[in-house]
Amino acid sequence: MPNQAVMSSDNHVGVQLSGDSNMPSFIFQFNADGVILDKPLLYLWEIYDVHSGVLLHSYVGKAKGGSRRPLKHYRRNVLNLLQGKPYRKGKADNFRASHRALAHAALHGHQIVLTLLRNVELTSLNEAERQEIITRAPDLNQC
Repeated sequence: MPNQAVMSSDNHVGVQLSGDSNMPSFIFQFNADGVILDKPLLYLWEIYDVHSGVLLHSYVGKAKGGSRRPLKHYRRNVLNLLQGKPYRKGKADNFRASHRALAHAALHGHQIVLTLLRNVELTSLNEAERQEIITRAPDLNQC
């Protein structure tokens, strides 16, 4: 099956792109310690320089439906960018800064980490995200 996500035993998630060995893979480390995957949650994407290990970019997000958004939707959006496909029909170039940074990181072999931070009650999800953004000051949330 094309573009199938697989998880290795060392908590790395990768995407197998069908047929094109010249196409970069979207591979990232996945951390979900203690987070219930199908409940509302906050997540953090981090991109580290492949050579120095310096944090290049970070993004805090929320997902009312659980881990599906960061795991499935981001994968789709990054792969669409890498393959030159549109974001959505009628919104061809509406990729967010986080999608573009993740695609750039995949192209350049940087280390990408997705951490599910914590579960949050649905009624306080927006405020919890705002507070996490204030605390962490992720650069990709400022775009």
